[in-house]
Amino acid sequence: MDLFTRKQGDTAYVLVLEFSDATGPLDLTTATQIMFTMIAKDGSTKVHAAMTPLNQTTLRGQAQYAWQPTDLDTVGRFKCEARATFVGGLIAKWPSAEYGYLEVLKSLAA
Repeated sequence: MDLFTRKQGDTAYVLVLEFSDATGPLDLTTATQIMFTMIAKDGSTKVHAAMTPLNQTTLRGQAQYAWQPTDLDTVGRFKCEARATFVGGLIAKWPSAEYGYLEVLKSLAA
């Protein structure tokens, strides 16, 4: 299980994920769409948005998502998944087993 944390309202950092299989990082240059999804405990979708692939020569398999103001406004634990769709219809998911989890912690600063 991948667990990462962010403070409530902390949108200054980007989320970077790596798509890989048993042979190593995947080349995302032929990905036609890369989406990040974050689901709340009640099953509602908190985030469903496009990710941007990074330089696949130096950062093979990596894609990023820039947090938006409403993404991290709710304290709690969220299930996360990213999906890369390739030419020809092949699909790769992050993480490849179970789910990723994001814990949004309450900010002590207003």
